[in-house]
Amino acid sequence: MVAIPPHLFGREAELDALLPVLDGAGPRVAYVWGVGGIGKSTLVRAFLAAHPTLATDEVDSTALPSDLSELVARVRAAELTVIDGLEQRPGLSELIRRQVLPRLPSGARLIVASREPPDPRWAAELGPGGFLALGLDRLSPEAAAALLSHWGVPEVAHDVVSELCHGHPLALVLASRVTDLDAFVNDGLDASPELVVALVTSAGLARDAALTRDVNTVCSIARRTTDALLWELFPKVPPERLSAALSAMVEQGWAHRDRDGVYPHDLIRDALRADAKWRDRARYERLFAAVAERVVARLREHGAPALPDAGHLLIDHPVYCRIAAHRGAIVPGPQRVLEDVAAFRGLLSEVVSRENLEHAAAWIERGRATVHVLEGEDGEPSEVACVLDTALLFEDTPVDDPVVAAARALVARLGYRPEASLMFSRLAVSAREGFASAAGNMRIMMMALAMGLGRGGLAGICSTVGPVELWRPMIEHTQGLGLFEVVRVGDMDFYVVLQDLRVRDIAGWFHAQLFPVAMALPPAIEALDRDEFTLAVRDALRVMSDPQRLAGTRLARTPVAVRAVTLRELVATPSEAIGAALRALLEDTIAEVTAADERVRGVMHRTYVTPAPKQLAAAAELGLSFATYRRALAAGVAAVTEALWLAELACSLATGP
Repeated sequence: MVAIPPHLFGREAELDALLPVLDGAGPRVAYVWGVGGIGKSTLVRAFLAAHPTLATDEVDSTALPSDLSELVARVRAAELTVIDGLEQRPGLSELIRRQVLPRLPSGARLIVASREPPDPRWAAELGPGGFLALGLDRLSPEAAAALLSHWGVPEVAHDVVSELCHGHPLALVLASRVTDLDAFVNDGLDASPELVVALVTSAGLARDAALTRDVNTVCSIARRTTDALLWELFPKVPPERLSAALSAMVEQGWAHRDRDGVYPHDLIRDALRADAKWRDRARYERLFAAVAERVVARLREHGAPALPDAGHLLIDHPVYCRIAAHRGAIVPGPQRVLEDVAAFRGLLSEVVSRENLEHAAAWIERGRATVHVLEGEDGEPSEVACVLDTALLFEDTPVDDPVVAAARALVARLGYRPEASLMFSRLAVSAREGFASAAGNMRIMMMALAMGLGRGGLAGICSTVGPVELWRPMIEHTQGLGLFEVVRVGDMDFYVVLQDLRVRDIAGWFHAQLFPVAMALPPAIEALDRDEFTLAVRDALRVMSDPQRLAGTRLARTPVAVRAVTLRELVATPSEAIGAALRALLEDTIAEVTAADERVRGVMHRTYVTPAPKQLAAAAELGLSFATYRRALAAGVAAVTEALWLAELACSLATGP
């Protein structure tokens, strides 16, 4: 084991990993890589300091010529050669692979450091056991705390500062030296322009070019940025300029690229986002809205595979922002169903009250609940969700579970039908932290949405969240997006929440989480039976040409109409806009159902769309007897009613957007 220098924190395993390089039978080349400021140079210097007797040659990467013959000679003359900062000289990595590695003597050893990961051909060039790739990631919370203590940061701030800095060593040091540490701890980078400037400048990403700043801002907002996304957002800019601006971040080692797009490092993403807000908040918000619209549209089109991209947009959410800022934290792990009630009790006995646990266990024992377990990166249970049979929501048998009683009342208030596709989560918690894990709550939410998308859609999500004190900010943020009831279970108060998705598909619901004020639900939604619905359609058709009167009809308050308004307007709509959206829905439906019958189409058009003064006048204009006209009118109204009724059922059953 290598002795740890006092200025090195949390790299014990990495130091030990380099030891085989000094073994005659070990790898001949070690390639240390990671983003800027992650500690590559510090690690290499610590390794050299631990072996002072080695004949070491440290090479300046920026001074090397294209012909590396002299470097080959230097490598042969030293026991260990070190080349730091490969990325500072474009093409140097490939030159070394071609000119140095094939001529490396068996006794010579080489350590290189770069922001860029190694080309797989390095390992192929050196053969089995000849190459060691050592990637450096963020510091562990314990190592970050030790570093912060070294720089004089109070212990009470360690966890938050480490989280906000993503365990990045340079960022931790810079944060420890800010003028107002309390502001940073309480409000993050948005409240610390001093640290933002230091991070962006040290990363070499401080740019004056407006296009580069815009591309960097998009990269900071989107989970992954593609050329296609940039082309959509900036259609007037030549594609080659956009691609060059996007590639620059990758070339500087602050992002990696795969076939799905470019992913910036979490820390630089946060810094660029804060920098964009500070420079021009209005511009940032316009870009965020543009990215969000495209990501939500992709969620609507592709379903569950697009959920991680949508979930990442919660970076600006007042509750989930810090979790969403960690790119992998929002994605649920592998899922399995747990059938053993004893195992269920054992998993949660330390994090859930006895009363809450026993209510959930009782439903499992009665065969009315299914337990879903999400696994963490270590393969151990991460989150647990007890999902109840939704038929319980429509039964009238007495129950001693206050959560089920409250959920029944909420479902009744919204007028759901028993056939509605609902999800009812009785108990959903982190298996390690209980109810207090915001990251666990987010992963459970993503699991529920993925399950809903797997079914084709959801009419509503009913869940229990708490405690009330923890969730109050979230409830306040989403006022108008659902119904909430406080219930007491044991000695703790919880919210029973019912999110109504009949008027908004899951993608629209996600949009509402991002822009709740703009997406407030209408105050009243009415679920009608078939006969009532038929009368409502007839009444609406009669006043179709008057948006004000149309907005006051019963049809305007049904889920199918309200969804049409929500998806059309995306804002809180006055009666004129409601009437206009409902008229558009009726026009589209008339056009669809009469497409194959010119006579019925003409009758419906001159009666409702552009109505004649009287029905007799409409019949005469169309060259029809009044009896023929009335038969065609009845057929058209029946077809429109049937089509709208099926759409109404789709809102209740949530068979898809």
